[in-house]
Amino acid sequence: VTVPDSVTSIGGCAFAGCESLQSVTIPDSVTSIGGSAFHDCSSLQSVTIPESVTIIKGNPFLNCPARVINRSKHFTIFEGNLYTSERQKLISYLSKGENFTIPDSVTSIGDGAFSWCLSLQSIFISRKTYDRLKFKLEDFSSEIKFTD
Repeated sequence: VTVPDSVTSIGGCAFAGCESLQSVTIPDSVTSIGGSAFHDCSSLQSVTIPESVTIIKGNPFLNCPARVINRSKHFTIFEGNLYTSERQKLISYLSKGENFTIPDSVTSIGDGAFSWCLSLQSIFISRKTYDRLKFKLEDFSSEIKFTD
């Protein structure tokens, strides 16, 4: 699928449930991507976030195996996960591993960042970072382990 140049926003759930979708090309006209935009796109191979994207709402990649490639200066991929550029907000846990260490730079966790992370068993976090984020981790079903 090639998104037309006239499109400026990919809305929430725009491609959700498109299990046969294998590729999507997002043009530089797009400035925002909504939550769950690629939810359950089980055949999607990769998604490139273009330079033009300044806003990502929620977690666009729920239960989506696609490799996320970032070209926007507003976001970064660090250790396989999607964050805002300064790694202050975790947008999407993409690693698919059993363990994850939340960097001390994280001050917020986006809505649904850990949704559909069925393989994730433990989160490692410093006590200082946990105190900032505990309200976002209250319902987390995996074990939380302190690094200090």
